[in-house]
Amino acid sequence: MRGAFIYRLWVALTWHERYDSRGAPESVTGEANMAVTFAVVGPGRAGRALAAELQRSGWRLVGVLGRNPRRTAQAAAQLQPEGQAQLLTEWSAIRRAAQVVFLATPDAQLARVAHELASDQDREGSIHGAGPVVLHLSGATPSTVLAPLRDLGCAVGALHPLQTLADPGATLRGITWGVEGDVEAVAWADRVVQLLNGTALPVEAAAKPLYHAAAAVASNYLAVLIDLAAELLAAAGIPRQQGVRALLPLIQGAVANVQRLGLPAALTGPVERGDLPTVQTHLVAFSDYGVRPQLVALYRLLGIEAVRLALEKGSIDRDTARVLAECLTGHGSET
Repeated sequence: MRGAFIYRLWVALTWHERYDSRGAPESVTGEANMAVTFAVVGPGRAGRALAAELQRSGWRLVGVLGRNPRRTAQAAAQLQPEGQAQLLTEWSAIRRAAQVVFLATPDAQLARVAHELASDQDREGSIHGAGPVVLHLSGATPSTVLAPLRDLGCAVGALHPLQTLADPGATLRGITWGVEGDVEAVAWADRVVQLLNGTALPVEAAAKPLYHAAAAVASNYLAVLIDLAAELLAAAGIPRQQGVRALLPLIQGAVANVQRLGLPAALTGPVERGDLPTVQTHLVAFSDYGVRPQLVALYRLLGIEAVRLALEKGSIDRDTARVLAECLTGHGSET
């Protein structure tokens, strides 16, 4: 944490020094902002969503680059601003025209893409003494993967949206972004975050896998938990999709409680109030209705974590916590 604070302080104190051929990160409003040119490499859901948001905010998209020609052409046609010149689709032209390039390729392809782009740039020579600022959108991979581009004069960094992107229309406004990288790249990343009314979250490069795991638990695994809850309702005779619809207000209320009250105050339910008999009836029902052992095991694990959180909240005492934990671990009475 201390390292992240010092890093951000360094960025703030050196802001006035960030001037080169790319232009300085100025205010996020006004004419200076209108002049910013950018390109997207890897026009998938994340790349297209970011491109659309930046265009709506006044930045000018000048190029789209992808491995699949057909999909790249489709993305370019979708993002092509009315009345603007044809979007560039070759790296040699993009790196001359774009101040900022966003790499939105899958994590497994980042190293290869960075190497290929750097090889192309190296063969053709440097332009104006520096390449564009390059920001990748990965949450798990540090910006050091872009070292081949840094070696050729590009400032490199990472700008990861803490948002679920089930489709390209997902909003990227008002969200939190994980940020790390070179000083100049972080300055440009901060500019994007401000432009989209977001919050920048500094992340240590080495800790990015943990940061991304947290995002996966909060987003991806939430969908899994909802599916498992719907499975329990299905065992009770309620059709799966009907069960999901029935659970949504409950889920939304739980999220709203976390937003309004924070943790551990937002915790509710039988464990939070020390209701051992209800927990016992759950476990008995699992056995009676033949619920999958994996789901029962997960219920027990999450219940033990709920005991920890309830104890932190102060809604149960240590004796109650011990009895609940014994029941959930199978070392106490389940009837």
